[in-house]
Amino acid sequence: MYVVHARELSAYEERIEWLLLTNREVGDFGAAMLVIAGYAKRWKVEEAHRTWKSTCKVERSALADANHLEIWAAILFVVAARIERLKSRARGPSGSRPASDEFTPNELEALILLRRPKLTGGQAPTLAQAVRWIAELGGYSGSGKSRDPPGAVTLGRCLLYLAPATEVLERLKAQRKM
Repeated sequence: MYVVHARELSAYEERIEWLLLTNREVGDFGAAMLVIAGYAKRWKVEEAHRTWKSTCKVERSALADANHLEIWAAILFVVAARIERLKSRARGPSGSRPASDEFTPNELEALILLRRPKLTGGQAPTLAQAVRWIAELGGYSGSGKSRDPPGAVTLGRCLLYLAPATEVLERLKAQRKM
């Protein structure tokens, strides 16, 4: 067992300190930093778990068969992970990347049809724009009490608007090919 003592460097008076217990050998600063980096990822796991429970409502399933519940819970966790990934990437430097990095061509086409944004010259939306448009489908305005970017609950609710539109678009395209 190894212990890593980490103290936050901060301008605030009260700094966070951790005593992290690990089974990973910590013989130098680099090894200690790997342990700290791993612990820092814990928050992302917590956020995904919260989205899985509160947004995807995994605990509300009425499935009685344990195998079916396990499959359903796994599917919902994939949904929760996607919501968290969209939220995180849209807020960070990846927000300026093309939306096609995270959305299928049919999802983007459906989103553009639903939102009718003013895009010039075939311009593709950025990831941040697409995430905001999805949130706006459900009434998000980014004004009022909170000017924060859309969160997991909003994105989860609003992705439900995009899914059927994408499915209709896919079916229409499949019929044209027949």
